[in-house]
Amino acid sequence: TLPEPDDVQFASVYMSLLDRLAPELRSILERAVDAAIRPLLFHCAAGKDRTVLTAALILGVSLWLLYSWRRRQVAR
Repeated sequence: TLPEPDDVQFASVYMSLLDRLAPELRSILERAVDAAIRPLLFHCAAGKDRTVLTAALILGVSLWLLYSWRRRQVAR
């Protein structure tokens, strides 16, 4: 038999990380807002999952903002 996909397990791990790390992730996202005047550097010391989650959040928020801005420009 084939092994069960790990998608459900990984999803629950990352959702748990989002809940547990919400204050830290909020702080990072607030600092990312100022990245144009104060560059932001983050890296993995011992938690690749946290680093990947942070990068995904920053990228996701950035893409959402770009998409929202572009929709407003097209609507004009």
